[in-house]
Amino acid sequence: MDRDHPELALERSGSDSSTIQHFAVTRSDTIAVSESNAIPAEPAFDPSHSHRVWRMMNALIDAKPEWADQDTFEADRKKMLRYGLSAGMSLEELFKLTDPDAILGLWTAAEAKNVEV
Repeated sequence: MDRDHPELALERSGSDSSTIQHFAVTRSDTIAVSESNAIPAEPAFDPSHSHRVWRMMNALIDAKPEWADQDTFEADRKKMLRYGLSAGMSLEELFKLTDPDAILGLWTAAEAKNVEV
């Protein structure tokens, strides 16, 4: 029973086990850190947002299959960001782009201008 519920072992008197003491110290430290940092209870991305990102990436990979490779996509993404910045867009505007057609349009314009990474 103590193996399944280590917190019950802490209630036993006379328990000198260093493992139990370590568990008690690290367990209380973890709780203290969690409370002091006020970590939000909900994840940063809800499932519907993740699904939208997944659909967007699928559409982009359908249009440019080479973007299935992370390194290739990241290099081309840098190229699009550089072009967007040179065209007067802010990073915030660029990062808000979620429409695959708009992203592919940005890619096409960057390629036409032959922007270097």
